Amino acid sequence: MRVAVIGGAGYVGIQTCRELTRRGHEVFAVTRANGRVLLDGSGARVIAPSEVRKLGRVDVVLNLAYPNRGPAFEYPERNQEILGMVRILADADSKVIHTSTQAVFGYDLEEPVAAQPVGMRRDFAYIETKIELEQLIASAFASHSVDVVRLGNVWGPASPTWTAALADKLSFGDVVGVRGADGFCNATDVANVADYLATVAERPRESGAHFHHLAELSELRWSWWVGRLSERLGVTPQFVDDRPSYPRSFGEELRGTWVKHSPFAIAREWMYGRMSGSVYRSVVRSMPRAVHPFLRKTGKGAASRPLADAGDPLFLTLVSAPRRFVSAVYPDWIPPVSATSSWERVSAWLDEAGY
Repeated sequence: MRVAVIGGAGYVGIQTCRELTRRGHEVFAVTRANGRVLLDGSGARVIAPSEVRKLGRVDVVLNLAYPNRGPAFEYPERNQEILGMVRILADADSKVIHTSTQAVFGYDLEEPVAAQPVGMRRDFAYIETKIELEQLIASAFASHSVDVVRLGNVWGPASPTWTAALADKLSFGDVVGVRGADGFCNATDVANVADYLATVAERPRESGAHFHHLAELSELRWSWWVGRLSERLGVTPQFVDDRPSYPRSFGEELRGTWVKHSPFAIAREWMYGRMSGSVYRSVVRSMPRAVHPFLRKTGKGAASRPLADAGDPLFLTLVSAPRRFVSAVYPDWIPPVSATSSWERVSAWLDEAGY
């Protein structure tokens, strides 16, 4: 098959390109020029976004891209750009696969979890953006064949959000969890992600939108990983006493920021809040585009907060999660990497990386 992978230079994208190539498929990784070096040895042919019209027909379009740079109020425009690229690549006979995230149900999985479409709601920019892109792609290609694969926390060698982040936190004595709140890891190994996406790509086309949840290691607690990492690094993990919580209502969020010492500080807090930030982005999108450069300058440095930050309540919420994200996958699919082999691969990477 001819497979186009949008966002092929990302952590999941590189592994998936390698897996598709290993299975004998012709793979085209759509990425910016700076992603070319990351795909060396993957077997994929690197294609710039401006060149996708030259590709011709492909059998499968796999989208791994999502907006994660620039001002959050412009993310809907970036979603439309991604949708436009998928439209260019996919014809009536192409299969479309879109990767999403468990976060569409909330970082704490507080929304009902089901392998079906999710309605739009006001939430963090990342969550709103992911829900919107799911809706756009599922709606645009439902008459063809579209599979939406929601991923759990992607674990594996050099995982920037989890493996490397946790190893660094442990090495520097940063907080890695909440004492007495050993949450479900809700994890999926990157090798299993690549294998499952390739499996979905090879399945016969079925008209309509189909939803998958992939978190084959989700039953493990975070202590399973943190304990092994701590022992391997020879350190003692640090914990906080209380589980944080993020706002569950607009009013709660506004009251929580009222103690700030200046109107500008309050404004910045509201700008990147959960519900208040959503309202802010809606207001900005209704304003003339001429004001956007000023707003970008005002919010510079705060548009994207690192998820795996020990001082970030979202990180601590995830590692103390009491709810499990259960997989909903093809019943005959067998993950090639078990929890034990996943740890062995991570341990070998720690040696290679010099930890």
